Amino acid sequence: MAENFNLIFGMNAPDSTTWSDADYQTGWATVGSTPPTAEQFDFLQNRADLKAKELKDTLDPLVNRAAEEGRQPSTAYALGDTATANGIPTAWFLECTTAGTTDSSDITIPSPLTEGGTITDGTVVWTVRKCFTTNGGALAGTSLAWNGDDLGGSAIVAMSLGGNGYVKRASGEIVQWGVITLAQNSTTATGTLPIAFTSIATARIVGNVNYTDSTSAVRAINISLPTASTIRVVTNAGITTGGVGITWIAIGR
Repeated sequence: MAENFNLIFGMNAPDSTTWSDADYQTGWATVGSTPPTAEQFDFLQNRADLKAKELKDTLDPLVNRAAEEGRQPSTAYALGDTATANGIPTAWFLECTTAGTTDSSDITIPSPLTEGGTITDGTVVWTVRKCFTTNGGALAGTSLAWNGDDLGGSAIVAMSLGGNGYVKRASGEIVQWGVITLAQNSTTATGTLPIAFTSIATARIVGNVNYTDSTSAVRAINISLPTASTIRVVTNAGITTGGVGITWIAIGR
């Protein structure tokens, strides 16, 4: 017989057996020397099947969700996307650090696996990350990337540290920063964000550059996000030589 967890043993059998919690915990000693009846056997097997099905019904959505969140073949991934894959330990995950489309075949996981190592997958490059441990000892990372309610959404699920970098939290919040370099005689500079926002974001300057030459003192007077993936800085005047950098930070989702 093929396994079918929707079939419950004794589902059509008569059910007139009454078992108290104490009887259930005592077991067959409850009936004494009298042999148990077929109905009593049906009752217990029926309840065992019902418990097993309840557990299966609880686990199935979690299994399906994990499969959906796993790395998919021939699929486009954006910078900062995360995924799991066969061969990746529970406390590790993959972060997309080069956007592209995955290979049509299964991903090959290197052995041994190295934190910070990269895996080329079609035109996608994944960077291997470990989950981060909170002060309370709970793991934050791949499990929290899918549920912003966990730990109040404060857990870090992805990050890239450097002169131009970002930190992404489970809630979807992204804090990113960088430096835009002004060209000679230019009053406007536009750069690409390390990771694209998915909705409206705000930005503010954290480093005001004052550059003095024979004619002017240059400073940033406006910073904006023309698109979800670009940042724009406007200065009060041009500079006579290039290479002046405006430091910025942007916060959003």
